[in-house]
Amino acid sequence: MQVREINKQELHVLNDDGSIIAGVNIGYYRPWIYPLCTPSGINVLREFPPDHGFHNGAFFGHYPVSRNNSTHNFWGAPPFRSESDEIAVWVGRLSSRLASVKVHENNVTLILDCAWISHEGDTIVDEQRTFSIETSFEQTRLHTKSTLLNTSKQLVSFNKSKCGGHAYRLSAQAFAFEDCIVTTSDNEIGIERAHGTCAEHDKKITISSGKTTLELGASPDCFYFVRSYGLVCANPFLELQKKLHANESYTFYSKLVIS
Repeated sequence: MQVREINKQELHVLNDDGSIIAGVNIGYYRPWIYPLCTPSGINVLREFPPDHGFHNGAFFGHYPVSRNNSTHNFWGAPPFRSESDEIAVWVGRLSSRLASVKVHENNVTLILDCAWISHEGDTIVDEQRTFSIETSFEQTRLHTKSTLLNTSKQLVSFNKSKCGGHAYRLSAQAFAFEDCIVTTSDNEIGIERAHGTCAEHDKKITISSGKTTLELGASPDCFYFVRSYGLVCANPFLELQKKLHANESYTFYSKLVIS
């Protein structure tokens, strides 16, 4: 495997033959993964779908986040390109920088340092995010780990909400959603019935269609959330509020396996 820098905001993870496995993008509002390809070269993600333009491939955000009686939105993200952009919206952003890249034969690990910055310019919480991308003849695997750290002296709350967690916006070219089946450890349901909590505290969830199979695993404290238009989330805040006191941290992870 190899990593190629396209520009300061975009990296490509490639097979040794030069074919793309994944793209790592560092935008003004957040970092995200796009594309993400099966071993046969099928991209399974959408980057800016017209119905939800802030569903950027594989991403992490949350709304509402509270501190000191103020509420902040780190979920919605319009295409705001820089501080000088004339079209501004009052939402927070994740200012990110690539801290390290480690390349192995079948694995690339990228660590990003992210500051969750409010629309007023204050850092609400810091995050260290790790993307680990693996490939084999049969599968592509994306491991994502987020460690949130409250470096302020005020309580920060990730409030209960469906708008949060590690999110994956799937491509209709890879998944025929009308035919998708969602499978948990003890149940099989059509994707139209998978709105809301789909497999609370289950170890994994599988989404399959005639074209592609996706398996999502996550931390034991995560909930699973599926929408029929192609959004899949591993969200620890779907049913629970997470409070971070000064200098407290919280870590959760998710794993995506595609074949």
